[in-house]
Amino acid sequence: MPRRPDSVDPAQSPLHLLGAALRHWCDVRGMSLQEVGKAVFMDWSTLARWERGERRPPDDVIERLDRALKADGCLAALHGVVVANMTPQVIPAVPEPGEWREHRRSRLCEASASY
Repeated sequence: MPRRPDSVDPAQSPLHLLGAALRHWCDVRGMSLQEVGKAVFMDWSTLARWERGERRPPDDVIERLDRALKADGCLAALHGVVVANMTPQVIPAVPEPGEWREHRRSRLCEASASY
């Protein structure tokens, strides 16, 4: 007997909302992730990660998913909204080569101050 999929909370994040929509369209079309994966030339386990909101699917794959699931542009439109509303990841600035010692000292001071 196949295992029931984990629940997806669309309110958790924009990616979870997209994952819930992917699951919805699979259910509406009566397709398993294995069947959808074959239709879009993707491994079903990758689709499962997208469905659970663990990863962001690439734009070109969303278009293929939209066509395979006959979602009439809904997945593609939602993907655009999700991408626009995702918070960009902040990448810390890398200090110049001469600033490494001071940078390390200040980081150590910050870390020790929190104890």
